[in-house]
Amino acid sequence: MTRLLVKLFEAPEVEFRGLIDDWEQKTGRKSIDIRLTNQLTHLSKDILDYINLEPDASEREVYHALNLYVQKENKKIEEINERKKI
Repeated sequence: MTRLLVKLFEAPEVEFRGLIDDWEQKTGRKSIDIRLTNQLTHLSKDILDYINLEPDASEREVYHALNLYVQKENKKIEEINERKKI
C-alpha cells in the first residue's frame, strides 16, 4: 500500500490497509492502491504543467498559481456574460 494514500486520506495505516484489501477482493482488481497512486501522480503533474509550475513547487506556489488561474477564468466568464447582455 502506498504511503501517499494514507497521508492523503489521513487514515490510520492498518485500518486503511484493511479497506484496500476489502476493496480489491470485492472488485477482483489487485494493486488498486498502486494504480490509484499512479493516476494521482500523473494527474498532479499534468495540472502543474498546465499552470506552469515545476513538480517541486511548494504548496504555497501551487495555491497561488491555482488562485490566479481561477481569477483569470472567472474574468473570461464575466466577459462572456457581459457580451451576451449587449
